[in-house]
Amino acid sequence: MLFISHSSADHSVALEVRRNLIARGYREDHIFYASEPASGIRVGQKWEDAIYRSLRVCRALIVICSPRWAQSKWCFAELAAAKMADKAVFPLVIEDCDRSTLDEYQGLMARQPAEFDHALPWLVDELKRRQLGPDEKPQGAHTLKK
Repeated sequence: MLFISHSSADHSVALEVRRNLIARGYREDHIFYASEPASGIRVGQKWEDAIYRSLRVCRALIVICSPRWAQSKWCFAELAAAKMADKAVFPLVIEDCDRSTLDEYQGLMARQPAEFDHALPWLVDELKRRQLGPDEKPQGAHTLKK
């Protein structure tokens, strides 16, 4: 499972990343995107529990990096949890911002439409290279139960 970490103010960009991943073969229920009923937080569900459960089972965190992400305590908590669990982290930089918490990771620049269009295929190629592609079935993989 992939976890898209984003500020709610960057919802449209995160949704576009999700759409692109699905168009490239990823299943909806293998991408945690909080605002999407198919793989995110359902109405009436304890949202904090859903986030922590998804962070436990995800294999990678895709960070939609913006000033709003950098200022969010929840986004920081998602990154900290991913780091502690040794998850793969992929920063997708949509705006210049404080990336000090992401210094150790090479980011993809996607600040303009042309950069964004080139970054997404590059991201998917790297996910596949790390055996995180849409068809990968890693040994001992967990499924998310809601």
